[in-house]
Amino acid sequence: VDHFGFVVKHAENVDEWAARIRSHGISLEKEPKTHRDGARSFYFRDPDQNLIQIIYHPPISDGE
Repeated sequence: VDHFGFVVKHAENVDEWAARIRSHGISLEKEPKTHRDGARSFYFRDPDQNLIQIIYHPPISDGE
């Protein structure tokens, strides 16, 4: 496993989570980015150094 991902419902949630993570003094490994397929994500490391991704991905996030 190279990272763990958590799916959010809306693209703007990615930026909200990035701000929340930063507010706790945690650095982002990769800044929020919109990908060619419409997904939006960023990465950070947890206290155990696992790589965590917060992602909005339309086919998954918009599902019911």
